[in-house]
Amino acid sequence: MIHYESNKTLRIKAKSGFDKAKTDLAWRQINRYPIGLKGINNESLIYVLNQELETQLETINILYQDFKVTDKAYHDNVIIDSYHSATIEGARTTIDNVKRAIESKKGTKDDRMVVNSVNGFYYALNNPLTLNNLLELWKIVVDGVCENTEQAGERFRKGMVYIGDNTKRVHTPEKPEKIEDRMVELYDFMKNSKLDVMLKAAIIHFYFAYIHPFCDGNGRSARILMSAYLEKNKYSKIKAVSISRVINENLSGYYKSLLESEEVEENKNGKVLDITPFIVYILNVMEQALISAIAAQNALTDIESHLITRMKKNKGAEITIKTCSKILKIDEREAANILNGLVDKGYLEKCRSERNYYKLIV
Repeated sequence: MIHYESNKTLRIKAKSGFDKAKTDLAWRQINRYPIGLKGINNESLIYVLNQELETQLETINILYQDFKVTDKAYHDNVIIDSYHSATIEGARTTIDNVKRAIESKKGTKDDRMVVNSVNGFYYALNNPLTLNNLLELWKIVVDGVCENTEQAGERFRKGMVYIGDNTKRVHTPEKPEKIEDRMVELYDFMKNSKLDVMLKAAIIHFYFAYIHPFCDGNGRSARILMSAYLEKNKYSKIKAVSISRVINENLSGYYKSLLESEEVEENKNGKVLDITPFIVYILNVMEQALISAIAAQNALTDIESHLITRMKKNKGAEITIKTCSKILKIDEREAANILNGLVDKGYLEKCRSERNYYKLIV
């Protein structure tokens, strides 16, 4: 996990006499990289690439290679991830309610927020990432649950929306007349930028939330878009990783990193937005989400736990499919599936000799 202090925090520390803060600020000035996107007041978006960030990208890739996905994990996760994404935006329901709503095509507005997100997730995964398809995705996400409809336009919003609560406005997004151009720029970036795919995914998420192109559903759409981009570019297994769940578990960090990334800095070359805080946050989320997915993947079922407990009573225990079948009182085909599953999870080793058998290794 990376800890990245905002430039504002470092400036406060530097004024208080912390020499390291001064050194860090100077180093960041030298190691800034342009992204190629502009802020709402024509600021240049940049990020800082340091050794920690490069190491984090390597860690994510190692974890990703270790992750083995099944079709069931994929389908289960689409519901779980959509549930958490809708919960971030205020939906209050349960996974069981959502599953019933999917089957019956009935449910509360909160249920529908999640079901729409599920449908939107599948739409984004199964269709090219184009601007027109984004508009279709958004329609699916907000179908029957759209807020601020008076600001909805034919494509993007026609009026202003503000992010915050009743006491504080935290973000004023792009003006309606500029949204089309900004979104074209974002999709050009998605198609043509040569940056690392994971870095690009974080930037896409930030810029979408920052521009806030729709009257409602921006957060849900941004998270779907990020996952769909990753799935179509090197990270096909990401659809079985619950990114939104980890974001939901550290929601204050999500909003904090967005705010820190919107701090405008001015230097001799003009105004810039350093969005490294949000990139770091998303990379930390990706690492934790992958760790959780791998842990869940390796968790034992009740029947597997019973078998391993039985085998651990004998040091260096070995078992055949036939013996497993007798112990668990199941047919040999099912016994073979359980034993091979335990091999995949790292609990057993499959040994071949005159007779095939499985050896306990943990």
